[in-house]
Amino acid sequence: MIFWILFSFLILILTFLLDKKYYFIIWFLFALISGLRYYVGPDFTTYKEIFDLISHNESIYITNNNEFGYIGIIKLCNFFGLNNQAVIFIMSVMTIFFLKQGFDYYLKDKEKYYYIVLIGLFIPLFYIASLNIIRQTLAASILFYASKYIIEKKDSKYILFIIIASLFHMSSLLFFIFYFLFKLNIPEYIYVLISSFFVIVNPFTMIYPLISNFPYAFYLVDPNYSNPLSGSNLLFAILAILLGFIIVIILGNNNKELFLKKIISISIIMQSLAIHIYILNRLQTFFKPFIIISITILVCNYLLSKLKQKSLVYVSSIVIIFFTTLFLFYIKSNKYPSYNQYAINFSFIGEEYPLQIVGDYKNVHK
Repeated sequence: MIFWILFSFLILILTFLLDKKYYFIIWFLFALISGLRYYVGPDFTTYKEIFDLISHNESIYITNNNEFGYIGIIKLCNFFGLNNQAVIFIMSVMTIFFLKQGFDYYLKDKEKYYYIVLIGLFIPLFYIASLNIIRQTLAASILFYASKYIIEKKDSKYILFIIIASLFHMSSLLFFIFYFLFKLNIPEYIYVLISSFFVIVNPFTMIYPLISNFPYAFYLVDPNYSNPLSGSNLLFAILAILLGFIIVIILGNNNKELFLKKIISISIIMQSLAIHIYILNRLQTFFKPFIIISITILVCNYLLSKLKQKSLVYVSSIVIIFFTTLFLFYIKSNKYPSYNQYAINFSFIGEEYPLQIVGDYKNVHK
């Protein structure tokens, strides 16, 4: 855990010290540290196995679901004699690129402290997840970037990016449904009422027979995935729903914020459904970039902008966000031992030669 705490602190200090025009250095570091990591994240071993299976033309769920973007990157690396580390690096660079472009769009012409809050939220709420569920976080970053095309009324481009995102994670196709919800201009309070209803009632018991043949539908009945949330997970879900309500109520009425209110309204409904089937929590990954940017705008527009001493804004932002990051990393490292170490691997060809920085990757290598 110590590596990630120090890295987070370094990033936050750089955000404070650098001029906005040099923030590309920060995003470069995010991509580099993620792309060169070795056995960090509980799914790292799984992705190595997937790489080997696809390299040998084995049929697995990813090939059956036609996730050709991820398959294509593996095949391309095979063609040039590259190993799984090259796949991790390419996916990491793509994820950070689309996220940066999306965040820059929403924060265009905003003051520096917006980015301090943004990056501080990004580390615990999304970056940690991107070290693990790499296909879904890449798909989420693509959809986040593409959201500007809805705001700009360039629907064909948005639909194209949904298709591109689905090539990395099939569940991205849900955004076709969300797209039509955006177009219906349903009042936000309707979403609030629906989500409140779903907190109490589990609709999947009624609709499962209708969707049983869809990809991933088995998650809805498999006891390993379909149990309801409980304990701290249930508490966090309820807090996320309440935070969503606050965002929808307070955000403004310009085009960008109106869109954010709509997508946060949809995320509230999805979070309400996840109370009954915990695996649906993973779908919240698609909404996290929107939640991050919404909280950033909310905090900066209606709280930090009121303070006259901007240096106090910077320092207080860094302190609050750093300790939040520390807390979340502590939870992750206790649950997943792979976050307690960091090894870096520069070898993209043939055998891997990792350099251990902190801990020991062999303790999590299974």
